[in-house]
Amino acid sequence: MVIDIITAGGNPDPPIPQRLFWAILEGGVVAAALLLSGGLVALQSAVIATGLPFAVVLLMLTYSLKKGLNEYIGGVQTFSVKTGKLKTRHFQIESGEAPLVRFHKKSKKKNSRRKRMFKQISQKYAGGCFFLLRQQEDVVVFLGTAFLVHELGYLLTATYLLEENYEGLMVGRPSNPEAFSPLSLDVVQAIPVEVVKADHTTNTTLLHFTKPPPIIDTPDHMVGNVETVQLGSSVLGFGFPFGHEDLQNLAVQSGIIASKVSLRDSVNLFLFDRAMHTGMAGGPLVNYDDGRVIGIMMGLFVPKEEGGDFIRGSLPGYESSFSYAISIEYGKTMLEELGLSLR
Repeated sequence: MVIDIITAGGNPDPPIPQRLFWAILEGGVVAAALLLSGGLVALQSAVIATGLPFAVVLLMLTYSLKKGLNEYIGGVQTFSVKTGKLKTRHFQIESGEAPLVRFHKKSKKKNSRRKRMFKQISQKYAGGCFFLLRQQEDVVVFLGTAFLVHELGYLLTATYLLEENYEGLMVGRPSNPEAFSPLSLDVVQAIPVEVVKADHTTNTTLLHFTKPPPIIDTPDHMVGNVETVQLGSSVLGFGFPFGHEDLQNLAVQSGIIASKVSLRDSVNLFLFDRAMHTGMAGGPLVNYDDGRVIGIMMGLFVPKEEGGDFIRGSLPGYESSFSYAISIEYGKTMLEELGLSLR
């Protein structure tokens, strides 16, 4: 059938006379010739004689496949945090080893919302949070936090972190966020990313891995409904608060929704009652009630004296204990504009 389709120019439905020709030639004539020349023993010998060379070819194809996969994921880089110098290496995945990017799946047990533990939400999102970096010549600069939002390798972060410079961007994370790890890592895996969309009005940027990891496993029902979030709702924030001090430890911060604000340019944001560190900017703000992302954390919330909307940071003599997050709805819209659906 394969030869028949090839000789028909790729037509999956070749003419019947042509099918009969190849069926008689390959099936009848060849089998008759083999049986006349020695019967079943000759047929077995012919199968072995023709199969052995193909076994060698299969071994060569296996080697080529392994080499190709290594080259495909060869964009994964490591850099020395202390020296700031980059060096390239291949990211290897061996049998039984955990993939580079994996969220914890939500438990299938029917637990009530009130019994949901902070620990479950932390485990769910810890594997998808990355520190955002920029390579400047031979120096690596920490920018903030980014988090995975789609299984095809898309991430969200805060636009202002990029400072309108989209070159040399990378993301990385500790190998195991759940384990005790040093405050400062000598070598960290980093993956190049590119900017897909950047909106300065909503302060939302969509990133994408230039060479996605082999396995990306995102949880179901990740993006929440911002309209249902009520004042007083408990939230969790994820990020790398001390990245600017070369401390690459993922941190989880809890708080409650203190206010829901709509700016004059119709940008919606959540205020929560925790003073977040600058390194957590760009990380996800997760609703405790349903374990879904409702916002992208930005920084401290301080109204401007001249009637402006807000600034990142604190004014002299005006210290704020409130932080804010831009609504996740703008990141969701970016994904939908690319034709991507959210599970």
